[in-house]
Amino acid sequence: MKMLNREKILERLDRIKYQKDEEDREEQLGQMNLAGVLLPLAKIDHEHEYELCHDVAKHILGVVPEPDEEDFDTGPEE
Repeated sequence: MKMLNREKILERLDRIKYQKDEEDREEQLGQMNLAGVLLPLAKIDHEHEYELCHDVAKHILGVVPEPDEEDFDTGPEE
């Protein structure tokens, strides 16, 4: 049985080059409102945003409960 050589096949293919056009990025940023621009501009996704907010709250308050540690539906214990 004849086997295919993956490396040789890949060598025959042209390299794909992707360059994001800086003009397109500027246009996208110009179409967004300020709140919508800040996170993409800083390259912050929702997980990173949560971590940043959690770290700031912990720095200010000292202790911040994790979401799974509190029952937010019943409110604070008295």
